[in-house]
Amino acid sequence: MLPPLGSKSAPTKFSGNYEDVKTFLRRYERLCNAYNVREAEKCERIIDYCSRPVIRLIESLQSYRASSWTQLYHDLLEYYDANLKETRYNVRDIRKLARKWYKKKIPNLRTWKKYQREFITISRWLVSKLKLTKDEEAVYFWHGINKALRRRIEGTYTARNPNIDLTQAFPIDAINKIAQVTFTRNRFDTNLVDSDDESDIERDEYMSDSSSGSSDSTNSDSEDKSDSSTEDTKKRHRKTIKKKRFTKKASDRGKREKATETSEVADLISHMSRMSINDPNYAVMYYQAIKKDPICKDIIRRPQINPPLPTDRLPFRSPLNRSIGMNNIATGANSVATMPNSIPLGVRQGPLICYGCGQEGHGIRICPDLDKWFRNGTIKRDPATLRVLLANGDEVRRGPQETIL
Repeated sequence: MLPPLGSKSAPTKFSGNYEDVKTFLRRYERLCNAYNVREAEKCERIIDYCSRPVIRLIESLQSYRASSWTQLYHDLLEYYDANLKETRYNVRDIRKLARKWYKKKIPNLRTWKKYQREFITISRWLVSKLKLTKDEEAVYFWHGINKALRRRIEGTYTARNPNIDLTQAFPIDAINKIAQVTFTRNRFDTNLVDSDDESDIERDEYMSDSSSGSSDSTNSDSEDKSDSSTEDTKKRHRKTIKKKRFTKKASDRGKREKATETSEVADLISHMSRMSINDPNYAVMYYQAIKKDPICKDIIRRPQINPPLPTDRLPFRSPLNRSIGMNNIATGANSVATMPNSIPLGVRQGPLICYGCGQEGHGIRICPDLDKWFRNGTIKRDPATLRVLLANGDEVRRGPQETIL
């Protein structure tokens, strides 16, 4: 009787992995021969050592129902793609790995050994399958090393071997020996040289792996549980390091922005101190300053929202009209505002006089003489203030008793 699954002599449960199918069938057949199991019973008992999905496939095969062990053996090799194990890598994979590591920095021995493991896993399999020669393997190994480390290794190698043939690739073993010396742990100058962030991260990860590995070895229940715990520890450690670096960058960026903003506020205050409070741009700069720093309210003057009209822009009023206006105000008459460049404020008792031509009976807005000048382009009117301007945009200047024409 065959031993049950899980016993010492029984094969490991087959779950459908293409890498395990040949090994499983070989061990199962050896076990059946040791127990003198017949061909038909081999087909019947194989499902005792398989996972549920594999059992469902086996039970659906004609070779299983016909109790043909030889055919069932070949069917399992075919359906679980056993040949894929023989073609798991090709030369393109070793080139891709070399290009990937060429872009990486190798700062310590731990990273160097990681590169070795990944490279040898692929290259030695290709060499064993005669898909890669030893010289080609050495070329790709050298190609996977970054330029900075190449120069260090090449300098040491040529110093040791002054008569080398540079038409041949450096041997992998020789390169490895030089790298071992270059990345010697506990160098005498380890504590004297400031290490960069990447080296610190690698060292921290190494310490984390060592501590987690030692704890797993003492109280782990299985190999899978140990690997999972180690991987989780590494992931948490990487996240912590990334978070610290991101926080530091955000803090530095905030300090730079605050310094820039303070400098801008100082420049605004300095510029506003040289401006008139009635300047139209003063209010805009005042708003920008208090928006950036509310303390500016106590430092700089508030802008004047409705500044008084300059005396040189007040409409002319003769002494006669001014006295009439004052008399009307004293008697309670209502004042009437007029348009720019027209008759002055107050209720008008005399004839309407045009500021444009000086004639009576009309104002500056309907002056026929000014209209001729508007049509021929000698003068124009400002659409915002309705003031009369020269053709080039300059203001028409006149004395207190002068007209525009």
